[in-house]
Amino acid sequence: MVEELFRQDAYLKQADATVTAVEDRGVRLDRTIFYPTGGGQPGDSGVLRWDGGEAKIVDSVKADGGDVLHVLAPGAPWPTVGTKVQADLDWDRRYRHMRMHTALHLLSAVLAYPNRPLDPAKLPIKLDLGGMTAIVENHPGHSGTDLIVRVPEQKVVYAGDLLFDHMYPVAFDEQATVSGWRSTLKTFLSYERDTIFVPGHGQVAGRDAVQLSVDLFDDIAAQAEKMYKAGVPAEDAADQYVVPDKYKDVAIFAWNFSIGPMIIKLYKEWSTK
Repeated sequence: MVEELFRQDAYLKQADATVTAVEDRGVRLDRTIFYPTGGGQPGDSGVLRWDGGEAKIVDSVKADGGDVLHVLAPGAPWPTVGTKVQADLDWDRRYRHMRMHTALHLLSAVLAYPNRPLDPAKLPIKLDLGGMTAIVENHPGHSGTDLIVRVPEQKVVYAGDLLFDHMYPVAFDEQATVSGWRSTLKTFLSYERDTIFVPGHGQVAGRDAVQLSVDLFDDIAAQAEKMYKAGVPAEDAADQYVVPDKYKDVAIFAWNFSIGPMIIKLYKEWSTK
């Protein structure tokens, strides 16, 4: 059974070990700082280094016998059984997971707290969770009832449907507001640079996901404004947006739920100015 150094010291970033087994997906060690996937927290990644080689660890998973399997990157060199290795943890990634894991427990408490509808007029509200604060706020954008939960001490934001990771935002709701949503995203970018965002759709992300959403809104607005000034009707403009090559890999849930409604809402906002 492997010696689980991460349980002795969760802040250990480097350790020496010996390879005890080599398998199809990776290697086992006699001792490890790599936490395996479990308990709602993803497995660790990092690098194994030894005399004459090194290999990237892309994941850590539980193995039989109480061991941890360190999954090697495709094409990486493999150490042999008995090799002395130095294990280096991807600490930034681990620390994000630790903060995220703690904040998830806090969120569970937050979600269990309200026993009546939340009045937007009385938000934000602060919830004391035993030395840590969760702040429930409402922001404009996806709908008229969007809430976020911030845990400032952990630098975690549960953004809900106000953030779509690597996806064009969905804006078909009657109360969705493009200008309000863009303002909300700017607020997100004003948080500390290493803030973690939990989107309503997509993977846990950093401010890069927020910036991508800002860029998508900016591009849609720029194209729509040209058509607006050229006299193109809103219904026609909603179908004439051209996805730039740099955004070809950004998912579109459904054109009539995302890009089309955004352009029509932009037209309405400009027409009332």
